[in-house]
Amino acid sequence: MAVGIVRGGVAGRRRLGGVFAPHRRAHPDRAPARPRRHRRFRRQGPAGRVRLPAARRRARRQGSAGLERQRPSHRTGPPEPRSPPGKPLARSRRRREAGSAMSAPRGMPGFAGLLWLMLAAAALARGGENAAPVELWRSLPEGPLPPATSEVFGRLIDSCRPAVVAVHTRVRRVVFARDEEPALLFDPWRLFPELPREELEDGVGSGFLIHPDGWVVTNDHVVADAIRVTLSIPGISGPVPARVAGTDARTDLALLKVDLPKPLPALPLGDSDELRVGTWVLAIGNPFGLEAVATKGILSGKGRSLSDLPGVQGGGFEFLQTDAAIDRGSSGGPLINLRGEAVGINAAINNRARGLSFAIPINVAKAVLPQLQRFGRVRRSYLGIAVDDLGWELAGMLGMSEPRGVVISTVKADGPAAQAGVKAGDILLSIGGRPTRSASDIGWHSQTLPPGVPVELEIWRLSGPVRIAVIPRERAAAPSRAGPPLAAAPASAGPGLEVVALDAASAERAGLSPGERGLLVLQARDEAEAAGVRAGDIILQIDGAPARDPEDLDRALSRMPRGGLLRLYLVRQKNALFIALRRSW
Repeated sequence: MAVGIVRGGVAGRRRLGGVFAPHRRAHPDRAPARPRRHRRFRRQGPAGRVRLPAARRRARRQGSAGLERQRPSHRTGPPEPRSPPGKPLARSRRRREAGSAMSAPRGMPGFAGLLWLMLAAAALARGGENAAPVELWRSLPEGPLPPATSEVFGRLIDSCRPAVVAVHTRVRRVVFARDEEPALLFDPWRLFPELPREELEDGVGSGFLIHPDGWVVTNDHVVADAIRVTLSIPGISGPVPARVAGTDARTDLALLKVDLPKPLPALPLGDSDELRVGTWVLAIGNPFGLEAVATKGILSGKGRSLSDLPGVQGGGFEFLQTDAAIDRGSSGGPLINLRGEAVGINAAINNRARGLSFAIPINVAKAVLPQLQRFGRVRRSYLGIAVDDLGWELAGMLGMSEPRGVVISTVKADGPAAQAGVKAGDILLSIGGRPTRSASDIGWHSQTLPPGVPVELEIWRLSGPVRIAVIPRERAAAPSRAGPPLAAAPASAGPGLEVVALDAASAERAGLSPGERGLLVLQARDEAEAAGVRAGDIILQIDGAPARDPEDLDRALSRMPRGGLLRLYLVRQKNALFIALRRSW
């Protein structure tokens, strides 16, 4: 037998059949020695099955896993497929078999590959739409206000100024020669007064950062119709282009976005509902282009309205009033308390007086900004109710110890509130846990509720407090109004009402339930008109009793003392109303 020396192998051994064995000279009378296998090799069982050594088989029978090599604990997911004996599985094949659903297999045809890419892009797009928006602002933990000293104001200005930015806009507007003032130099364009011409107009306003990623709050009238918006940010040289993420003209708010590689200083947002009149505040802005001008004052009042801003007037919220001096160019800047929290957004001044400045409450911005970030606009919802302020006398008639909440005067037919069981004459105490203080206070709050998400209304009735869940709907166009049903034989009543009883046919045309009757108001004058009764209204109940005949109204008026209140439950264009009529005749 020819053997050879294994170079680099185990010293003093020779290779026999690919394994190592001690060197022995073969004896002519003995059978050839069976080669020994190295202990690291597993023995082959029948049918090519791997047979473990005896020690390991005994350990397995005893339930011991000490001789098994464990998979690292940091690995997750399904185990990799094991290769059959003597046939290792390639790593690429294992990855393909254990791959995710988002990985396309190799060798996919061109059309199928394109189809797979389209499906993957659609899945990613759906995931982006359903992704939770970034939290836009941060809030500080509750704590007391520091004293109003010069040192506190100095530290406050130093810490808040870096978050206040100047908003530069460029607007393209169309002008006519007839609208221009006479110029010293001759302009041939003025020979054609009806000929339009476009001009570019630059403006400047204020804003402030609310998130380190570059989210900026300002007024809608600052960036309205702008074709270019840039920001001057403290500590950054040159103008920074900004994108208008969303605007809302009714609340006069706009949300801007800038993209910079480093985080930016941002102001925390406070709670404008907790502000007290007389609290010290600080206003920072850019009046007339002057950079980061700070003025201080006090909160002069709450619940103010503006008459010189028609676009803001319909916002349905109350303004904050301060004597901190602001001017043109300060719009969009923050109104800050002594803790460094933005509690308002400076919006306007009163041109007829000095020291009268107005700011949008920051809680209004908190309700609007998430929608501007996600949709670019405000998806306004409605509950289908109209409310009025609650007085002491009506509160006493309803069994309340003091006026709390607002009275629901109108319930829209087939609206969310009507379907949930809300009735005209109910007292609305809170919406979603937020107390209702006045009629103008709940307008913006109910309009900014997310459509389709149930909200709990706390209501007071004669029987006591009631909680009703209402699902707001997204506001749609107002339906067309139909004319009042026809009737005859009017009868007049003391407060200036001319009413007539509805017959079955008129009641059906008016949309009343089968068997339901009422009194049709043909004319409303004097006290009835001042209370809100209109021609075409249908009186269903008087002080809780059904109204089927004009005599029912006369009897109720005769029992009511002078100065008393008459509770009328009406229907106007299929909407339920509640009106309290005071007798002064």
